[in-house]
Amino acid sequence: MDAEIVKPRKATVLSAPPKFAWGIDSPTTLYDIMENIYKGVYLDHSGTDFYKDIWPVLAGTYKLAWVNEKAYQGHGPGGYGNFLPQEAALSSKDTKYQAQRDFIFGRLRKPEFKNQDQAHTIFMPRLSGDNGDAIEPGTIRDVPGEPIQRFAALTALQYSRFEDWKDGNFTVGVPYGTKTCVEDYPTDEQTVVLARAMLDQTIGDPLYPGIETYWIAKDPKIYQGAGIPQGMRPPFRIDHDKVLPGFLSRGLSLPWQSDFDLCNTHWWPSARPDDVALLDRGGAQQMIDGRRVRWTEGLRDTPDDVSSAFFPGSTDMVHHWRSLGFVAKVPENSESLTGSLPIYVEQERLFPRGKRGY
Repeated sequence: MDAEIVKPRKATVLSAPPKFAWGIDSPTTLYDIMENIYKGVYLDHSGTDFYKDIWPVLAGTYKLAWVNEKAYQGHGPGGYGNFLPQEAALSSKDTKYQAQRDFIFGRLRKPEFKNQDQAHTIFMPRLSGDNGDAIEPGTIRDVPGEPIQRFAALTALQYSRFEDWKDGNFTVGVPYGTKTCVEDYPTDEQTVVLARAMLDQTIGDPLYPGIETYWIAKDPKIYQGAGIPQGMRPPFRIDHDKVLPGFLSRGLSLPWQSDFDLCNTHWWPSARPDDVALLDRGGAQQMIDGRRVRWTEGLRDTPDDVSSAFFPGSTDMVHHWRSLGFVAKVPENSESLTGSLPIYVEQERLFPRGKRGY
């Protein structure tokens, strides 16, 4: 019998702005968005796995504290929401930690805007939604649309896994990083690991418009359903009969530097830092007390009222984005600055601080 001829399949390539905070991920990534859409026919794994499903989100809040002052307030080195020292308790099913799991789960915003009463920054994630900037306490709430739509939430699948964890229905699993190369994983997991290696670096929420793509990524109709080879893991495929070249990015800002200027504080700190730490300003004590500087220090501010079409910050970002710093983890031997906690600081910045961008 002749061997089956495998027809070539189109690939989907996204070209995105630089990721200025390496090793710091969004609570919801494009992998999470796609797995949620395909959950009726595919799951990364069965059940809820603490180290695959829960810990990346909880530990990720500490990392976000190094690029966003709002995250630092609750999740910084000295915050109650710094979950790194609580890893043993949070990964345990012991009933003595039940109240802790209940409290954390109770702070999660319900997905798909189901609870209108959670349009508040005390619920997590403290990020904007797909209908505009998050509403800070004390600001005017007379905004178009439902206020809850201005806040991000985990996907329904992520939320259900957190609910399993809250109820003690989970396996502990194995921490990420215990394997050094993809060949160390079982063969049937290698394609999943490779897919996650890329998609876990992306922004899945908020998508207003987004970094790599915009809200269209949440539309199930753009994905291929039938015709995917059996056993393909993960089966995430764009339907190229419906989605033509350019469709996945046509809802993004042009130029992308404009969004990098305007969308700050509540948007994508894992890609576009808001507030950063500098080792040469305060040393170890700065790591503890949270002294931060604006990542865009030196660039002009764009007024909140953009009706005059005056965008000085966006203009400066177009000219100087190449000279802004990257946030990266300090080598392991520097963790003594904060005990055993990792620290992330701005590095390789070329644009002088204090200088105006124009």
